Amino acid sequence: MAGQGLWRDLPSGQNAPEEISVVVEILKGGRFRFNLQGTHPRLEGIFSSLAYPTDCGFIPQTSWESEKPIESLVLVDEPTFPGCIVACRPVGVLKILGAEEKRSDKILSVPVADPRYEKARSLKDLSPHIQEDITHFFTTFRQSQSGRAGTFELIGWGDEAEAKKIVAHGMKVFRRKLAKNQASLVEEVREEEERSL
Repeated sequence: MAGQGLWRDLPSGQNAPEEISVVVEILKGGRFRFNLQGTHPRLEGIFSSLAYPTDCGFIPQTSWESEKPIESLVLVDEPTFPGCIVACRPVGVLKILGAEEKRSDKILSVPVADPRYEKARSLKDLSPHIQEDITHFFTTFRQSQSGRAGTFELIGWGDEAEAKKIVAHGMKVFRRKLAKNQASLVEEVREEEERSL
């Protein structure tokens, strides 16, 4: 399975999907992704004049069928730092249909330790302005990417229950893919041992 290190080795959260861990890759106000999903971290440009409205990162030990981790937008007042692991609570989901009709939803989450979000459990507990800013960012970003590979379509917002279902499903997909890859590795080792005898 592609992507070792933090993606594979860290847990999804202490009580996932109720509480998730997010490994930050894009900083609020940033235009670069510090891709930490593989064994060799790398810096990637976002190719837009827009700055991200939140921190953004991946949820360890989750996967879409496309073998990409599920991402989360983390509401912060100030950016954290690349590789920061933030304990978060999912409060909603921005549903996105990515390239080749594959889902690329973004879980909207709040830091568990931030007293400003202590009572936030759903989108209803947040200012509607937050959703508007995030929707505007992705709509404008999508328009700036037209004609490029990787364009996407915004489907809309889902509630916290839908966000948690997506995380739980992503955890199951990850475990299934990991078990399949481990079985393949065991088979390869066995075959190599037989050849050497």
